Amino acid sequence: MTKYNVKTVKITKIVDECPGVKTFIFKDPILMKPKPGQFLMIWIPGVDEIPMSISAYDDNDEWAVTVQNVGECTNSIHQLKIGDYIGVRGPIGNFFNIPKEKNKTLFLIGGGIGVAPLKFLASELIKLKHNFKLIVGAKLKNQLVFKNNMNYHKTEGFE
Repeated sequence: MTKYNVKTVKITKIVDECPGVKTFIFKDPILMKPKPGQFLMIWIPGVDEIPMSISAYDDNDEWAVTVQNVGECTNSIHQLKIGDYIGVRGPIGNFFNIPKEKNKTLFLIGGGIGVAPLKFLASELIKLKHNFKLIVGAKLKNQLVFKNNMNYHKTEGFE
């Protein structure tokens, strides 16, 4: 099996992150270990195949993709339930280069669903004991993705 063959995986958990955004979690020990910034091709039979950033991966081979409901395929993904299957290919693409030096503070900046790959990067930086600041934005406060599991602090004068 090559890293780009479609693999069928079962959804084990679904997290409602904010209005219109869900994280879908599955477990697979066969896919190659990803690096922060890479993506998976998610295939919904009879609908489409689309790229999705990896928002989490752990050493227990648990993967997560975070999906904003914006079109036909993402709407189909949002209709899935725990126990349903999806096709995945990857990991594919470039990744963030994490510096070896740990004497500087790194800044991670993203907005909306663009925060998804930064969540995976942040977890790797924590494991590697890097100092970093996460700066996120959204149109409305209730649209902050991952607000239930990342420490977001309001800065005075900004909403």
